[in-house]
Amino acid sequence: MVFLSACAGDVIRLRAKFNIVYCTSSSGGSAAVPSVQGEGGAGYILSYGGKDYTAAACYFLSGEANAYADSLTKRGLESKVLYLSLYKFRLETYNASQCAALYEENLNILYELSRRLGDVVYLIDSGSLNNAREILRECVQQFTALLNKNRSNCFTLPLARLITLASDCAYSGVVLAREVRYLQLATVSAVINTKLT
Repeated sequence: MVFLSACAGDVIRLRAKFNIVYCTSSSGGSAAVPSVQGEGGAGYILSYGGKDYTAAACYFLSGEANAYADSLTKRGLESKVLYLSLYKFRLETYNASQCAALYEENLNILYELSRRLGDVVYLIDSGSLNNAREILRECVQQFTALLNKNRSNCFTLPLARLITLASDCAYSGVVLAREVRYLQLATVSAVINTKLT
């Protein structure tokens, strides 16, 4: 859950937690992507803290993340969980300080969309494809609305990419859980990696 508070100088204070299941095999990086995707994981290369992780999934409860990592490991794909707790986001420039309220709203909405995409994975796994597709189409609309508010700033490119990924999921012939996991992790990446300029 994100808890927002007022901006304090050059920082937006909020709390965002993610539990990222990633592959730890010796063929890490992009070489591990096909193996991760073959097991139903995203195969998303997530950069954080100067490292790249071959991410399979994102969970918001550590127990679910640990269970999924154990499941992948039992299937021959060594996996661990990266626990991310973010509490503040630095406003890098004067322009960013002027856009603090907008950036705060963006981060909050992207966080909520990442949670919603996790729900879509559950729907797909339970066979509720029509409900999953409907929510994905709503996500496309929300990403598009965000892009319309962020036409020329640090969120423009990540949002354009998210719209493309979400549209591919929402309007494809078959909705696959791994593709929604990929979209979810791309959304997480937009939260944790967008430099607020």
